[in-house]
Amino acid sequence: MIFRNRYGRRRSLVRWTRRRMDALALATQGRPGLAHLVRVVRFPMRRVVVRFMSRALERPELEQAKTIMADAPPDPSQGPKVLFMTFRAWTSHAAWEVTIAQALRLRGARCEFFFCGGGLPICEIGWPGEDRKTPCDSCGSYVAAMIDAAHFCRHSLDAFVPGEECASIDRKVRTGFDARRLDDAARQSLMWFFRSAHLPNTPTVEKAREDFRVGAAIMTAAAQRVLDALVPDIVVMVNGLFYEDRLVREAAKARGIRVVSYEVGAQAGTLYFSGERPAAEYDISELWDQTRDQPLSLASEAALDAVLSSRRSGTGLSRKYYARHRDLRTRGGVPLVAVFTNVSWDTAATLASPAFGSMFDWVRETMAIAEAHPHLDFVIRAHPAESRWPGLETNESLETFVGCEFTCVPHNVRFVSAREAIDSYQLIEAADIVSVFASTVGLEAAASGKPVCVAGMTHYRGRGFTLDVSSIAHYHELFDDLSWTQPDSRRRDLARRYAYSFFCRAMLPFGAVIEDEPSEPMLTYSSINDLEPGRDAVLDIICDGIVGRSSFSIDSRD
Repeated sequence: MIFRNRYGRRRSLVRWTRRRMDALALATQGRPGLAHLVRVVRFPMRRVVVRFMSRALERPELEQAKTIMADAPPDPSQGPKVLFMTFRAWTSHAAWEVTIAQALRLRGARCEFFFCGGGLPICEIGWPGEDRKTPCDSCGSYVAAMIDAAHFCRHSLDAFVPGEECASIDRKVRTGFDARRLDDAARQSLMWFFRSAHLPNTPTVEKAREDFRVGAAIMTAAAQRVLDALVPDIVVMVNGLFYEDRLVREAAKARGIRVVSYEVGAQAGTLYFSGERPAAEYDISELWDQTRDQPLSLASEAALDAVLSSRRSGTGLSRKYYARHRDLRTRGGVPLVAVFTNVSWDTAATLASPAFGSMFDWVRETMAIAEAHPHLDFVIRAHPAESRWPGLETNESLETFVGCEFTCVPHNVRFVSAREAIDSYQLIEAADIVSVFASTVGLEAAASGKPVCVAGMTHYRGRGFTLDVSSIAHYHELFDDLSWTQPDSRRRDLARRYAYSFFCRAMLPFGAVIEDEPSEPMLTYSSINDLEPGRDAVLDIICDGIVGRSSFSIDSRD
């Protein structure tokens, strides 16, 4: 059965079902009973599809890449050598990376790819030891097929650390006394794998932790060898904090090799690149140092207003969680504090906070403040991604935490779960004070003139337009003395300058590849020639930024 998507491309019901089953398999990792049930259901479904509807499993973006890149030029004999680290079959990322690599090749760079292909005992998207090598088989073959379609040289992990050595490393790590030194490198990956920042001491968690240690030890060896063998001038990777990428990043940095990381941008259809900090931190300090004291022009003000408006309507968000929103009823005449959380295991929430051990510690103190200030109303909004992101639903929801931690919620506290389609932007407009851990809505609230206090280590903390919580006592003091909540035009102007730098200049609209569905990339160019210098201004910025000729930002509007 075939449908059409909004771009007119055929949409397969079988592939749609497979994506949902993939998401379900991802969500049940670490839950042996549920994971087994998913496998039992998927096995006969897959046999039927392979037997009678095999064409429905084809990936159209691979066919697109083969057709468009058939006449790709050979690598130049000279020029900077760029190594792309593509370790996961995240389909959109693979399409972005081969497209950028083609653009770099047309600008004189020599590009090669380093991919996994199996060999690690565990990663962020799969646990081969628990699932008969799935998803390694499909993951490695997809990445290899995309790289081959683009006619680039690829190197798999086992070329640098063969299977026999991986087994030897496995034995040494599991019996070694210093294996715990690898925990820090794998920390973010472990939390991402279990979709939780607080992991119980269970056999499943301990086994996964040991497997991540083994994986980190394998990648430690691989990082040195791949850099020795390929001698890149530049390494490009996603995120920069997952253990595979982090260990290569650290090894490259130690040798003085330039490392560029990227992430999905804060705006729909954008990417964010960084040549300094890991991209997952969204640190725009260098750009902010240049723009902090520059008032926005009328054109820039209009551009920012358009961006903020698109986010309020949902069209500008990288992921839309609800088809419709409901209004939130609040008591009139009572000052309202809008509290916005993060997904507990997301990078933004796991960066060290100067005041709190975790996001949930901050929520606990917020409840205590609410109880001490009955003259204020508090609405605590759980992040929608806790339950509205297929395959990445959290295993540590705010709703569960509140239910377990508080037998009685203060009368002036309203909790909004992730499942409730309450409009966060309507909540901001109604609020007198906004309190966030690290959510981007804190920046948007400050840009609209709201007083905002920040508890976590978000990228806009310390920029001069938020009250940055330095301790638990300081957090309480902010609500004992609300003088900081008075309207402040200077603070609002500063927030708008930062928001413009962040949304309009640092987020790069990547039109060469679009997603008509999550993880369903589509190449919008019809020829390699469309990627040549001067044909796409954003590709020019990205390529120049990767080789270090310029920064990863769009010029300000006059």
